[in-house]
Amino acid sequence: MFKEHWLPIVDSVPARAARVRWWDKGATAGGGDPTAGVLVAYAGGITYIEDVVRGQWAAGERDAIIRRTAEKDAEVYGPVTYWGEQEPGASGKDAAAAFIKLLAGFPVYTEPTTGSKETACDPLASQAEAGNVRVKRAAWSSAFIAEACDFPSGKHDDQIESAARAFNKLARYPAPASGSNIEARQIHAPKPRSGWQRT
Repeated sequence: MFKEHWLPIVDSVPARAARVRWWDKGATAGGGDPTAGVLVAYAGGITYIEDVVRGQWAAGERDAIIRRTAEKDAEVYGPVTYWGEQEPGASGKDAAAAFIKLLAGFPVYTEPTTGSKETACDPLASQAEAGNVRVKRAAWSSAFIAEACDFPSGKHDDQIESAARAFNKLARYPAPASGSNIEARQIHAPKPRSGWQRT
């Protein structure tokens, strides 16, 4: 669904942008599906894959990293909105509530994800093909691009799915071209409705 030349690497991202970080959580240290938190920025009609935090951590260490990442985001980027998946069943609701509690003090939401991963990634792939996506140069950049180009048949998809779901939030509630991060947050973090949880 993605080609390498659709994802050019850039050295900087506009400071004034709307930002969402989506967390795809694993819970096994040293194995299983990795946890990935991908920060996506949107400014001037261009989507930027700005930061990736990824690893195979046990639940306690994972949660500490998620919290520290939010605190660092506030220092480096300003306002960022956080999203995560609410998996089916009572355990999924409990995990979503714990995620929201973990990020108390930040704008944080969860939602049940529906449809296939390919469907979720299609809007981002379309923008990438049209030349509207950039990847920030960092230690993680090559691994992110490789995973994107292997999708949907690669071994892992946590990074590209997180990026796509973050992008889908930004695309639905984009910031005005002249808006600040605070204005952007007000747009892409609307009032909660049925099925949503927030702080």
